[in-house]
Amino acid sequence: MAKLKTLKLVDFRNVRHCDLVLHPQFNFFYGLNGAGKTSLLEAVFLLCNNRSFRSHKLNYTIHSEAHENLVFALFESFSESHINRLGVSRRKPSACELKLNGQAVKNSSVLARLLPSLALQPSSFDLLLGPPSQRRSLLDWLVFHVKPSFHEAWKAYQRCLKQRNMLLRRDKLRDSELDQWDLLLVEQAVLLEACRAEVATDFANKLSSLLIDGAPALADLSMSFRSGWPDFIWADQDRGEVQHMLLESLKQQRDRDRRQGFTASGSHKFDLKFKLGKQAAAELLSRGQAKTLIVCLYLALGLCFKDVHSFSPLYLLDDLASELDGKHLDFLLAHLEQQAAQCFISTVHKESYDSLKLIPESRWFHVKHGTITAEEKFDE
Repeated sequence: MAKLKTLKLVDFRNVRHCDLVLHPQFNFFYGLNGAGKTSLLEAVFLLCNNRSFRSHKLNYTIHSEAHENLVFALFESFSESHINRLGVSRRKPSACELKLNGQAVKNSSVLARLLPSLALQPSSFDLLLGPPSQRRSLLDWLVFHVKPSFHEAWKAYQRCLKQRNMLLRRDKLRDSELDQWDLLLVEQAVLLEACRAEVATDFANKLSSLLIDGAPALADLSMSFRSGWPDFIWADQDRGEVQHMLLESLKQQRDRDRRQGFTASGSHKFDLKFKLGKQAAAELLSRGQAKTLIVCLYLALGLCFKDVHSFSPLYLLDDLASELDGKHLDFLLAHLEQQAAQCFISTVHKESYDSLKLIPESRWFHVKHGTITAEEKFDE
């Protein structure tokens, strides 16, 4: 399985330098707000994805008094027994270099498959109230990792969508010009819809089981999937029939798309909906219940991933204990322990974990003014 053994940061945000030996499961980072805890989790996420969960402007990750930074790790791959070296460095104004075992890496998807990771951070609350793109990304993370054909179909769909939208904004446009791109778009959409449908049921079942066991007040919560195509629900139809249905849908919305200048419906509008009874869950849940639901969503993703790959993704959990009582925190940690997942967990108050029934084997790091100090010994 893929687990980080060491982590080195140089001039990453307010962390000038740290060189950490990590625990194979639980790594806790505690300290005051602004100390650098989230920055450390961001650095791990950057290493796994070559992007940040905080900002698209990665030059801001470079310390204000430096011109470049580095994130470097030794990790054990799930497919090989030897130790791998992975580093991501960035220089101002925009140069970036990724190297795996000394060789340049040009495709970020290589990192995502090599070190799959799930990051829970403050903006994760937007999963319930925010735009569909965040919920779509959540499921598509799983589909990307368990359906090998999905990534290429998604890239091809995005290319077709871009071309179709460009045509829609032209003053003079013949239907025959759109017909070609409609067909190409729908061919990829059928693949995307099939991949998502095959994954969605297992994801929903695992989430339901987690809520029944750990959050009985949410046991009646339902999660539904909106494909993005009007009045379309994937069933057992022949794929040729589905393709015909989607083509007809594009033709029916063509006049509206021309007026708006973009494709209003399609697989790029996929969404997840959460309800308690007949009401939207976000309108009824307390902050603690919303946090529990969101963490359970991430646990369900990890369980689905592990069913396919026999190991768990990395979990990056920023301020996990906030909004949660001891009972729910115990439940979530127990499930993370059962998954044998490597976890990076930040907290403001170390004492939030002192009274828990489950005290997992772990290593604790104190973060203060960008300095990260290991506190407890453990058997490597």
